[in-house]
Amino acid sequence: MRSINIEFDAEYPERIEHFFPTTKSIRLLKSILGHEQERAF
Repeated sequence: MRSINIEFDAEYPERIEHFFPTTKSIRLLKSILGHEQERAF
């Protein structure tokens, strides 16, 4: 599984099309978007 870098890859969808989020990464993305209050990972 390859990783993604949100800062560098977000502008290039072809760089993240392989990405399949894990439960932990979903929590992280929701937190970044302000949909989660929890900040500990």
